[in-house]
Amino acid sequence: GSNILSLHAITQNSVWHLYLLCRRIIRTNVLFSLILSLSYTLLCSPFFIARPHIIVYTLFITVLFILLKYLLYDKNYIFLILPITYLWTNLHASVFMAVYLCGAYVVVCLVASLTNKGIYLKKTKALTLLTVGVFLCSILPPEGLNAYKFSWMHYQYSYMVRMMITEWGPIYASPLLFIFYLLTTGIVYGCFFYICLEKKMFTKSLWLVPILILIIPGFFSVRLIYFGYLSFTIIAGWVLTQINISQFKKRALFILGSILSCV
Repeated sequence: GSNILSLHAITQNSVWHLYLLCRRIIRTNVLFSLILSLSYTLLCSPFFIARPHIIVYTLFITVLFILLKYLLYDKNYIFLILPITYLWTNLHASVFMAVYLCGAYVVVCLVASLTNKGIYLKKTKALTLLTVGVFLCSILPPEGLNAYKFSWMHYQYSYMVRMMITEWGPIYASPLLFIFYLLTTGIVYGCFFYICLEKKMFTKSLWLVPILILIIPGFFSVRLIYFGYLSFTIIAGWVLTQINISQFKKRALFILGSILSCV
């Protein structure tokens, strides 16, 4: 009973953090934020099971939230990522994902500094120091380098892991799951690139690149589809903020009318 309650609490915490990310970072309205949170819950529900990795979902979204709050809105709470990383490394070997996020946003700031040196050079330095600090926190006692050793061993023997554990197998082993994953992520990413091209927003949307990359691991392992669905939810939220609803309705009605007239 207590395990089930803990599972529900952690799951709800993850969904709540995603809702906050949609509302306060992407700035979607309440209705869209609720819909996105619900879709996240439905898509990721198979991964919400009573195992140590479940808390990683909340920690990952929290770290991402803090980084984006600093990058986009100059709210400097990035020092909080250090204790979060230490907690993370003592709970699960996936702590390298925290290092990835911090390092990825160093690169984003470096690229952005080519057009706006003043703001982004300062942020590049701060995030570089943060990335070093996060890495050091991830190797502190009592775990030390165990998380990285485990991850490296997992990579070395991945072929054995895939044969013995179904959830680590490739997604294409399940054709229906592969098609669904490809369609759900492909449609929203297609919309993302279309909007960037039409509005010439590639520079302004650089902060989404580290999130876009999260789709890739899902094609190699069923277990990692979670990060693809999380990426899908965030990108979908951004797409919704870029759509003019009234204009969208007119276009949709025009397309529907054209189809009906042809029929």
